[in-house]
Order: sequence, then C-alpha cells, then structure tokens
Amino acid sequence: MDNQVSPIASLLSKGTKQASVSEIKMAISKIVKNEAKDLVFYSDEKIKQLLLKQGIDVSRRVVTKYRQDLGYPTSYERRSSYDFKG
Repeated sequence: MDNQVSPIASLLSKGTKQASVSEIKMAISKIVKNEAKDLVFYSDEKIKQLLLKQGIDVSRRVVTKYRQDLGYPTSYERRSSYDFKG
C-alpha cells in the first residue's frame, strides 16, 4: 500500500446514484407498465440492467423484492396473462 488518503467518492462506481426505495420502485413500475405497449416482458435481470442505464445500481434480488412489493408477477406470468390479440 502507498499510504495515501483517497476521497471516498473516488472509491465509488462512477455514473451511479444513491436512489431511495421509492425512486427505485417508481422506476421499476414505469419499466413494467411500458412492457405491454412494446410487447416486451423483461426478466428481473433485464430490469436490473435497464435501471443501471438510468444510473441506478441494484442487485437482481432487490429488483425481485421490489417488483413483488409492487404486486407485479414474474415476466413469465405477465407474458402468459397478456392478450396478444389486442
């Protein structure tokens, strides 16, 4: 070690922000609500990646927990229940 003091900010990942639980849930809700319009049903891993593009870095397990808290079923269940006939 070189015994140098580094600012904490330099140790954090760049481009991500601290988001509150409500901000994360709102972002997840927005993603899921827009799925049907695009006929795309995202897995929790894909939602995690989409959140990261918005600068929100959370684990897939956090996405799963918050998605369940919001009352959204799994991507498979959302896809299965969607009426593709329009």
